[in-house]
Amino acid sequence: YYLFGLGGVERNLPQALELLQRADSPAANALIGRIYAEGSPPDIPQNNETAIKYFKKAIDLKSGEGYTGLGIMYFKGMGVERDYSTAMEYFQKAADKGSHEANLYIGLGYLFGLGKVKNPSRALSSLKASAQGGHILAIYYLAEIYAKGLTGRRNCDQAVELYKAVSERGKWSKLLREAHKTYLSGDIESALIMYLHLAEIGIEVAQSNAAYIINEGETDMIDKNDSLKIALILWSRSATQGYGVARVKLGDCYYYGYGTEPNMELAVEQYRMASDKMAISQAMFNLGYMYEQGIGLQQDYHLAKRYYDLAAQTSTEAAVPVNLALMKLNIHFYYQYILEYISSYEELDELLNILHSSLGEQWDIYLTALLCIVLAIVIRWHRR
Repeated sequence: YYLFGLGGVERNLPQALELLQRADSPAANALIGRIYAEGSPPDIPQNNETAIKYFKKAIDLKSGEGYTGLGIMYFKGMGVERDYSTAMEYFQKAADKGSHEANLYIGLGYLFGLGKVKNPSRALSSLKASAQGGHILAIYYLAEIYAKGLTGRRNCDQAVELYKAVSERGKWSKLLREAHKTYLSGDIESALIMYLHLAEIGIEVAQSNAAYIINEGETDMIDKNDSLKIALILWSRSATQGYGVARVKLGDCYYYGYGTEPNMELAVEQYRMASDKMAISQAMFNLGYMYEQGIGLQQDYHLAKRYYDLAAQTSTEAAVPVNLALMKLNIHFYYQYILEYISSYEELDELLNILHSSLGEQWDIYLTALLCIVLAIVIRWHRR
């Protein structure tokens, strides 16, 4: 935490050095080497020889980060003569031990021909491995490869997405953490103001968080007549940036008419995008319900069951509501079958109309509730 300034702790290299020296582990020795390589005058003067000593000590203790640190010294010519080939040898050993940073430098070697034969395709592979570990420079150079088409055709969509990921790691990301901290402290209005500011910059997390606060009515800072319209805009922007939950929320807005007129066709479109492209179980469940009821779609019990099953397969949390929905779907199915059978008999048809008029349009809910009660009684009796 002190070394990198994480968890709300101010960066403090002297404090980090003291704690790492107490640890005296392979990883600690590699990090101590990093501290001396960087230096923090006047408390910790920059010292290449000491840094190399600790990197070698870490290597003796089988640390991959030790190889990475020594590779950087050769790559930059710090305390040793610059030698890209030797640096790449160390980076490869570190990468074999799972170092994401080492993969970054290997990627740069292939990308610019530093200690490696220039090969953008192999650079892409190494940079992807590093980016998966969250290394920001690897994400940036991946964006460069896609934007310039260094491995073939350009992929502008992928490049923009990666550039955006890099830009969101800027100084304003501190404001995002501050907004979250303010929200947890109970100052909802101040948190919302910060989130709205960041949302206008284009940060997706801020857009979805602001929309959530407004949707839940956690503050009356915004007029109720305008709040749902603002939430709709924010959900739309968040969904456009690839957040699946926001896509479902956008579908809800069109389904219930939050901030806009109800539009079942648009609701289906949003749910289908969240289901097919983002595998969101809630969207699958919603599509199943709309197929079952014939809302915005042609009624189709078979497709309804398919989407209910997909929702259960995608998320274990959906198991209970899906089972209840399938029970209700079966009731619907057999009800339609029985209805067709008895429709030819006038007396039975008249009795069915009486039941329908007595229970109303929600007859199926009452019947499902009754079956659940009967099932609970049977289970209780069986346990006795």
